[in-house]
Amino acid sequence: MWHRSTTPLYLIHSDVWQSHVLSPNGFKYYVIFIDDFSRFTWLYPMRHKSEVVRHFQIFKTMFENLLNSKIKIFQSDGGGEFDNYGMRDIFLQNGILFRKSCPDTPEQNGVAERKHRHLLELARIMLFEAKMPAIFWVDAVFTATYIINRLSTPNLNGATPFEKLFHHSLDYYSMRIFGCACFPNFNVNSSNKLSTRSTLCVFLGYAPEYKGYRCLDPLTGKIYINRNVCFHENHFPYSDLISSLEKSTLPLCPPINTVQLHEICPPSASPLPQPSHRPPAIRRSITPPSDHHHQPAYTPHHLFSHQPASTTTP
Repeated sequence: MWHRSTTPLYLIHSDVWQSHVLSPNGFKYYVIFIDDFSRFTWLYPMRHKSEVVRHFQIFKTMFENLLNSKIKIFQSDGGGEFDNYGMRDIFLQNGILFRKSCPDTPEQNGVAERKHRHLLELARIMLFEAKMPAIFWVDAVFTATYIINRLSTPNLNGATPFEKLFHHSLDYYSMRIFGCACFPNFNVNSSNKLSTRSTLCVFLGYAPEYKGYRCLDPLTGKIYINRNVCFHENHFPYSDLISSLEKSTLPLCPPINTVQLHEICPPSASPLPQPSHRPPAIRRSITPPSDHHHQPAYTPHHLFSHQPASTTTP
């Protein structure tokens, strides 16, 4: 008989999910690691199931050090991505008990299975509401994970997984609606005083290594990371762009490159500043400043196909 963990990382639940749609960066799977004590979830996208070993080693090293605690038990199904030489070697070297569910008995790995359902339901709703194509599923599940980790749950007596694990409260001021219109501020070290200061973008979520937002230019496929962003949360650009596409051909592209405008802390640390002025009247034909380096854009037909062009990870 197993009881609920009383310390962080004592028991980790894990499972892999497969998408039928490739992301623009070629991701087809993700693996989740769930802390039984706090129900906090970590998600890693993958191109191949064999990457589970590497992601688990990264997760273990980083968060055992951060939380000053050790993983004691690892719970998963008996799939080959978990039951293999690489994973068993990690378990053996670190004294971790490997606990598997019986064949055809997903309820024995119920924590991970229910987390899949919660994440995917929220991701599907966000994509549908924003009228965004399914190739953005990675951005949607990342954002869903970010949100769920910050929602109160009856399993924790009304606390959030984030509060339970990191022992401090949250400020929800920085949270925005996925897929809404946004205008990142380009007025940073610009040598050209006549260059545009913003352009219409789509909010793709939160930058994990910065205290900033990820903003996609749907015309070029470029992604900007910025902390100074104006949001129109009742407007969804893809809804208008899809309607326009039915009448004419627009150069719509999936995301190809991340432009980092501010090197700052993760967004969970503190609220983000919100400009008080209204966003400028920017037309979608305007391009970002020329002093930022970008990779060549994809061709238009990749956006609504399920086979994105090959590219390196942003």
